[in-house]
Amino acid sequence: MPMTPPRWNVIAESQFPWEREALEWLRARLPDREPWRAWTNFEFIDDEGKVSEVDALVLSPDGLFLVEIKSRPGVLTGDVHSWTWTTDGRSATVDNPVILANRKAKRLASLLKRQPAITKAKMRLPFVKPAIFLSSTSLSCRLEGLAKSATFQRGRPGALDDPGIVGALANGITNRSLTTVDSQQARAIARGHMAMYLGLPNYANNLRRLGFGDDDLANGGSDRLVDAIVAWGDVDAIRARVRAHHDAGADHVCIQVLPPDPRALPMEAWRELAPALLGT
Repeated sequence: MPMTPPRWNVIAESQFPWEREALEWLRARLPDREPWRAWTNFEFIDDEGKVSEVDALVLSPDGLFLVEIKSRPGVLTGDVHSWTWTTDGRSATVDNPVILANRKAKRLASLLKRQPAITKAKMRLPFVKPAIFLSSTSLSCRLEGLAKSATFQRGRPGALDDPGIVGALANGITNRSLTTVDSQQARAIARGHMAMYLGLPNYANNLRRLGFGDDDLANGGSDRLVDAIVAWGDVDAIRARVRAHHDAGADHVCIQVLPPDPRALPMEAWRELAPALLGT
C-alpha cells in the first residue's frame, strides 16, 4: 500500500516531470506505517542565509535521510570527487552530488535541532544522512567502490537483500569504504590527511625520534610511514590494529576516521566501528 497522508507530505509540487515520477515511485513503495514519514520538495534557509532545496526528507526506523534525486539517463562513471554522465554521445562532468547532499544534510540537521518543538521536548534528533537516488530506469551506473557510497538505484523493493533506495532507507546505509578500499586507495586517502602534519616541525621531529628518516617524510610519506600511522582494511583489520596498541601498553587509543572527502562527516563509519572497538 502506498504511503498516504499524513505520513506522505507534499510541501510543493515539483516542476520537473521526471522528479515527480521518481517521488511517486518512491511513495508507492515506502511503508505506510509508523515510524515512517516523508516530506517532499521543500526549501530551508540556513544560519548563513543560504537557501537549499530538498527533494525528499524521509524518516525511517534507521533515522532521517535527505534524498537527492538524479534522473539523468545514459552512462554514469566517476570517482569520489566527480561524476561523468554520458548521454547520447555527450558527456558532462559534475561534482559528486554526495558531497553537496552531505553539506545540505548537516545544515538541515543544525536548523532542526534548534526548533522550539525539539528543544522544548528535549528530544534527541536522529542523524540526517544523505542518499542519492538514481531514478532513471535507462541509466547504466558504472560507479564502483567509494564512488558509489550513499548512491542507489531502484533496486528490488520488498526483497530482503534489496540494494536499492528503499532498502537503504529501511536498513540504513552501509559504509562500503571499510570493506572495499585497497592499499592504493587507502594510502592515497591517508596522504591527503597527513600532508599538513608532515610539514609541521614538531610532528616531523617526533617521527624522526621514532625511527623514520627524511625519505619517509618526503612526498606525502612513504608506504612504511603511512601504514604505521593509518590503519586500513575491514573492521576486523582495524580492530586488530587497535588491540595491538593496547597489547603494547597503551591505555587510550584515539580513533580518527579519514573519509575520501576531508570535509565529510563519517557518521556511518563511526557507527560501524564503534561496536567493534568498544571493549577492545
